[in-house]
Amino acid sequence: MTEEDAEYYNNLFAFRNQPQQSESIGTSHSNNRDSAIQNFAVYTIEGKELQVELYQIQGELLEGEERTVELVYSFGITKDSE
Repeated sequence: MTEEDAEYYNNLFAFRNQPQQSESIGTSHSNNRDSAIQNFAVYTIEGKELQVELYQIQGELLEGEERTVELVYSFGITKDSE
């Protein structure tokens, strides 16, 4: 690995602004990554069951809004005993 390769690799982990706001990224992505609405999932495994809960976070911190978290959808998958 060359020094240039190592520098490029280490830059992948550097903190950046949103693509459309960063000089280090020449072209912005088509999606708006700094949205005030974000989603995440929580996975729980108990025995033979997988439970998935999907949450949505809303609120723009940079504009002083309080962030709220809401359970949007949940489902479970159970493995057969066979």
